[in-house]
Amino acid sequence: MPADREAIFLYGQEKGRKMKRSIASAVTLAVSMILLLLVSSDSSTQAQLRGKLFHWDTGVVALGPNQVLRITGDWNGDGDTTVGFREIKYGQGACNGAVCKLVIIGTTTSGPHNVPAGEGISLDLVATTYGRGIVTSNRRDVQVTASIINTLTGDTVSHIIMANTEGDFH
Repeated sequence: MPADREAIFLYGQEKGRKMKRSIASAVTLAVSMILLLLVSSDSSTQAQLRGKLFHWDTGVVALGPNQVLRITGDWNGDGDTTVGFREIKYGQGACNGAVCKLVIIGTTTSGPHNVPAGEGISLDLVATTYGRGIVTSNRRDVQVTASIINTLTGDTVSHIIMANTEGDFH
C-alpha cells in the first residue's frame, strides 16, 4: 500500500475512533442531564408538598353592633403546626336598588403562629359592618371553627361552618 493511502487509511480509522468517543460522550452527557432533571424535579415536588398550605374561609359575614367574629384553630395531632390568620373588613359602598357593593376598608395578616399539640389559637375580628376570616395551616387536620360573639354578654350568637377549601380558588 502506498504511504499516502496508508496515511488516509490510518487517519480515517483515527477519525472514526474520535467520532465514536464523541458520540459516546454526548450520549453519556444526555443520560446524565435526564437523570439530573428527574432527581431535581422529584426534590422540588417534595419541597412543594412540605410547603403546602391548607385554607379555611368564613366568607363575608355581617356583624351587628357589639359583635365580633371569633375564629379558633385547635390542634390535637402529632408535633407542632403553624396557623396564620387573615382578616378582611368591608364597608358598604354604592347601592343600585337592593344590590350594594362592599368595599375593603382594611386587611390584616398575622402569623404564622406555632401551635403545639393539644393547644389552640384564636382571633377576634372586629368589624363595623362586614368581616371575613381566612385561616391557613401547614396541617390539613387542624380543627377550625368560627362564631359570632356578643361582646356585651359573651354569648355565642351563631356558629359558622368553615370547610377546608383545599384545591378551591382563593
